[in-house]
Amino acid sequence: MTRVGREEGGAGVRHTVYQMDPAALDEAIAGYEDTAVPWLTETDGFVSAALLVDHRSGRQLSQTIWRDIDALVKSRSPAAAIRVDAVAATDSAVVALDEYGKVFRSVRAE
Repeated sequence: MTRVGREEGGAGVRHTVYQMDPAALDEAIAGYEDTAVPWLTETDGFVSAALLVDHRSGRQLSQTIWRDIDALVKSRSPAAAIRVDAVAATDSAVVALDEYGKVFRSVRAE
């Protein structure tokens, strides 16, 4: 997980689900780390990202959290370009893309 800030209520959240050949997952993960993460950390309003992977099915879930809905909206066009590149590089498909407003967060006290 990559985090440059703390998400709060009112944050914008994007979930993108990819499907690919499980044999290509390592390449896709490396691409996420090398391409998406640097872009995300330099983008205004970015808070955190996580990549969840099912190694058996080849399914991935990318979650990005943005400071607020406005930052989420402003990230749509550049994020779409990153997705196009990722799909082309890994022969994957985007099977779902959803955006949400965060209303609740539970964290264990440290």
